[in-house]
Amino acid sequence: MTISSEISTKELARTAIRAYEGKTLKVFLANGDGNQTVDSLISEWRAFELPATAGYVEFSEVIGQGAYDNTTLSYLLPQANASYTASGGSFAWNDVIVYVDDPVLQSETRTDSLGINTGASTITAASGDFAADGFVAGEYVTISGSGLNDGTYEISTVAALSLTINSTTTPLLADETSSMTLTRSLLYPYAYIEEISSRTLADGQSHTYAITLNTNDA
Repeated sequence: MTISSEISTKELARTAIRAYEGKTLKVFLANGDGNQTVDSLISEWRAFELPATAGYVEFSEVIGQGAYDNTTLSYLLPQANASYTASGGSFAWNDVIVYVDDPVLQSETRTDSLGINTGASTITAASGDFAADGFVAGEYVTISGSGLNDGTYEISTVAALSLTINSTTTPLLADETSSMTLTRSLLYPYAYIEEISSRTLADGQSHTYAITLNTNDA
């Protein structure tokens, strides 16, 4: 017996709008050592990003309104042209990381009585194990339901009973102890593009990756 299924085009649109439209699409170039995969965190990939030399800079663009395409059976977001130009020198890369810079898209939560210490830049718990729960340095954590510290923060180190926050980029706001919810925000690539061999741009040369995000009836 043959069966078939269809997804509503309105559902594809709803998913794309909530997940992507108005968010920021980012694309950066890297020279991985072969141990990274599409399941590696953005923070892990960042260790291999090209330095800001010879004109390299991460591509960034706000995602606009998309539309359903009857040919591809996909709700397509507007094409983004991630262009790079070597200036004052050359640079080479073998990996391209495409991601949507919205850590709320991928998350896990923990609700508990927690303490916040702005002097130490820590979030502490009386029990449990942040490390065992999967919290990782370089990820983000969003605090909600607190008295004063609601917001999103970058994690710099993880211990069993404490998270240390990067106070330079996202300082905690006030000391407090209360019941609050931590949303562990994961950020993985939307796409990982591996060049078969290193691609090199000489001084003055440019290269563009044409990228279209979509949700599809597959």
